[in-house]
Amino acid sequence: EPGVPRLRFRCGINTARVMVGNFGCDYRISYTVMGDGVNVASRLESSNKTFGTVAMVSESAFSGATSAEGSSEGERVVFRKLGRLAVPGRAEVLTVYEPLLTVHSHAAVNSSVTN
Repeated sequence: EPGVPRLRFRCGINTARVMVGNFGCDYRISYTVMGDGVNVASRLESSNKTFGTVAMVSESAFSGATSAEGSSEGERVVFRKLGRLAVPGRAEVLTVYEPLLTVHSHAAVNSSVTN
């Protein structure tokens, strides 16, 4: 609609074990999520600007989305491999992907990664 500002956001998607819950003490408590997996997702989110993307997926999330257990029956997500990303505080470099679309037919996509 004219005059209505557009909502713009970027997101980083990572799969990892994290701690979630109420943290703090008697006089100050906060519901939050903590762990290395959260840091990775945050770094992916901020790296979208560099790659010119709005969503970035880590290798662990990509593996889950492309496995038989990670997809609904007849549904596949197509990804574009973006490259490798060095995340501060981590020894290994991450392979990162951009989710492009969801395909609702097994026959429609032969591969889950495009180059």
